[in-house]
Amino acid sequence: MKWHDKNLMQILDDTEESHHLNELLMLRSKNKKDASADDILNNIVHPTLEDLEYYLKYYAKEETGKDELKRMISAWIDAQIKKN
Repeated sequence: MKWHDKNLMQILDDTEESHHLNELLMLRSKNKKDASADDILNNIVHPTLEDLEYYLKYYAKEETGKDELKRMISAWIDAQIKKN
């Protein structure tokens, strides 16, 4: 099965980038200590996942291999961390 046939969570698991993404999510939510779970999901988690998914749909090609996909995801997460 090619990456484009998988959902984002499967891709993150396959590329072992789930923990790296979690670092970004934790960084983005650090100032929301009193926020509800719904607030964190709707204003941090979902927008971040949507941004990553859009990035992959735009830049990753059908033939992009697992190693390249991992590099792309890792670089995107690192760039987002630097912004925060």
